[in-house]
Amino acid sequence: MEKSKQYIQKGENGAGEGLLPLTSSGQHFLAEYAKRKGRDLEELARSLGLALSGEPVEQVPPKLVQRSNKDHLSERGVSCSGSTSVGSSFQKPPSSLNKTFARARRPIAAANVVRDSLNVLLADERLARWVQRLVHRQPGPGASGLAGHIDRNPQSTVARLLLLLYRLAIDVAKERYGAAAHKVGQVVYPIPLELIALHMGVHYVTLWRNMQLIEASGLIAIAPWYTRSTAGTADGKKARRRALTLVAVRLKPGRVARFYHDDFVYLWRNLDGDRAEGRTAWAWRKQKRFHRPSYAVLLSWALGEPLGPTEAVAVTIHDIYHLRGALPHEVAPLITALAGHLAARLRDTHSRSWYAKLLWRVVYGELSPEQLVALIEGVLPNVQYLRRPGAVLAARLSA
Repeated sequence: MEKSKQYIQKGENGAGEGLLPLTSSGQHFLAEYAKRKGRDLEELARSLGLALSGEPVEQVPPKLVQRSNKDHLSERGVSCSGSTSVGSSFQKPPSSLNKTFARARRPIAAANVVRDSLNVLLADERLARWVQRLVHRQPGPGASGLAGHIDRNPQSTVARLLLLLYRLAIDVAKERYGAAAHKVGQVVYPIPLELIALHMGVHYVTLWRNMQLIEASGLIAIAPWYTRSTAGTADGKKARRRALTLVAVRLKPGRVARFYHDDFVYLWRNLDGDRAEGRTAWAWRKQKRFHRPSYAVLLSWALGEPLGPTEAVAVTIHDIYHLRGALPHEVAPLITALAGHLAARLRDTHSRSWYAKLLWRVVYGELSPEQLVALIEGVLPNVQYLRRPGAVLAARLSA
């Protein structure tokens, strides 16, 4: 180390001895660095103990300097799609830059937005804030521990599971009670926990462990529901079998979620009939490599209408709200179904791709689902009186 310090110090004295010689490519790199920093090239080289070659920097063939994709695109006049702007002298990138421009052709920023918005299991930010306030207002040490865990890890499995259970509870309450849903203090709905694990992409044991942490807060309670069925019997006689899991969700703090006698005696499903139609959690487990249950499937089960992996879910206009909370594997099929539904309702079947692009704007966060649903509901009542309802919707969007 001392020897190298003496070597550099000798070059700084200006004697010209002991300076490290620079190659042409190294000299070009140093010139680029000095230009970006606004420093004199000779002074910078002298301070580093480097000797410049006699060849002018302008005559040195340009060497690639590692920069960001944004610098390359702005300097070369290339757009994000890879096309060259008008008036640019750039014709074809060198072979070493092919991979760089190939990465730049993909909408990297948009992909990150989609990934972040899809991996966080939220209908919207208001639901997350509402659930967070609800957990903080619930008394008890279990609720305090759950609130601290969610505050430290807002995207953990516990937080995602809690938001999913509350999202289902709110949608079930709206379907059952309509305008009086805000007065309900607790909602009970049936759903197999295996479907929730498949939907979230976690193991059943992991889901059960996180469910116990949520149960300790008192906001949510789960209990098995049994019925009489011929499943697993050799003689065909009916026996007591576990068919579902009941989930009780408190929508108002201050009390503990609990079950009543009516919750267990109510006939939530016909297990023998569902087994004959393939509407079981086991059928979903066998098809998990090809079909994962979407949120619409979970909601259908929670409303007492089980669905199998081969059955399609009928979409409505209000499913646009679910785009912001959909998982990556279900957003594309949902957009395809919604685009066809909107094209049929607005009598504009030849513009299905335009509706798909409109729905992708909701996923990207460029358009709020509330705004889009309000505009569509404003056009639908007058569809039979309009010559081109799709054009009216496009005009109101651009206004």
